[in-house]
Amino acid sequence: MADAAKYCEDMGFDIVDINFGCPVKKVVTCNGGSGCLRDLPLVERLLKSVRSAIKIPLTMKFRAGWNDKELVAVKMAELAEDNGLQAIALHPRTREQGYSGHADWTRIAEVRPRCRRFR
Repeated sequence: MADAAKYCEDMGFDIVDINFGCPVKKVVTCNGGSGCLRDLPLVERLLKSVRSAIKIPLTMKFRAGWNDKELVAVKMAELAEDNGLQAIALHPRTREQGYSGHADWTRIAEVRPRCRRFR
């Protein structure tokens, strides 16, 4: 991913955004998209690697968690802040919910006070 991000920067892109939000089964089963929400050490390694490879802004989007029992929104935001990302986008649904069900907007409110960069 670091090589891909560097390539994008070299091609003149203004920003790199990592998508940890995709809930689609074929993406999740190869540990992509929201599948990464179950492996936060992997997320941290990816963020460190990509951040160190580029000078342009790095952002990420992610879901609140895998399901209602495995919520990681605050931890993901902290990882983003700790690794110098410029912005985050939180989808307040879980991977299990996909694109339906109740979007719990309080999850965004939980992230905001914990991360100074994203207030």
